[in-house]
Amino acid sequence: MRSLRQQLLFQLQNQFDGMPWYGLSTEESLEHISPEAAVRRHGDRSVIRLVRHMLAWRTYVLRKLQGDADYEVDIDSDADWPDDDAVSWEAVLQALRENQAALLVALEQFPEEKLLEQVPGRKYRFAFMVEGLVQHEVYHLGQVNLLGKG
Repeated sequence: MRSLRQQLLFQLQNQFDGMPWYGLSTEESLEHISPEAAVRRHGDRSVIRLVRHMLAWRTYVLRKLQGDADYEVDIDSDADWPDDDAVSWEAVLQALRENQAALLVALEQFPEEKLLEQVPGRKYRFAFMVEGLVQHEVYHLGQVNLLGKG
């Protein structure tokens, strides 16, 4: 039987570049999106903006796992929904992959018993936060896959 940390690592890795039961992983969802399709606007959204939003919350979780109790992302701020034009699609993909590697390392090094402790300043535990990150990403991947086609 897997430990809680092993289960969270599996979820995080499987959703990112494995074979999740719901369909395409993050990597599979993004690998065929061209730079032009990534920045194409659909109302107030684009693929690149969604991925940068996902990256903002991945960074939040990473910083919390690394012990940064003060790090925050204000909902509906520029940090939460970064502008499309600020960085290239290739740079966003690279940042996402680097974040994934760092998240896996941080979670591997995070004390198992601390996963059931409350995140400073929040009403939830570290394990719940990591599970929420995976769920958040799956939610937005649905949008990415729809927008990336059109």
